Amino acid sequence: MRAEVKASRPLAAGGDKGAGEGLQNPRPYVIKVDQKSQEGQVVYNAQGRAVGRIEGGWLVKRGLDPECHMLRRPPAWATDAAHLSLPVVGIRLFTTTGECWEAPLETWRRYGRELDRRWGKQVLLAARYWRVERRGVRQLALALGEAVA
Repeated sequence: MRAEVKASRPLAAGGDKGAGEGLQNPRPYVIKVDQKSQEGQVVYNAQGRAVGRIEGGWLVKRGLDPECHMLRRPPAWATDAAHLSLPVVGIRLFTTTGECWEAPLETWRRYGRELDRRWGKQVLLAARYWRVERRGVRQLALALGEAVA
């Protein structure tokens, strides 16, 4: 992408690592798709890669493989620290294993821990603070509840 196009994107939140430190794009950005709402905005990480979208007020990240994206020690998920300053109610992660991990912003602020493992400033949230659902399980439980009632 050309430099003038990158410079014209609206800034959502700033990273603190500069381009001289090996990062392609030192700041995460949001691109507005709908000018009247935040729906559909694309969210970038500190390296300049698209990592999610704002959907229904949540920062949603899809296609995450827990084997390579989830932290092992401690068992946790992490996000760029700057993403927690976006106008969202929380973060939802959809994994390749069929799970949806959900944590409200207040939980991130209360239990999140700062982390820097060469990917810029991030915040981790231990697995025990997430609400986890397997795709299809909620609908099945609802269907069973209706059949019993």
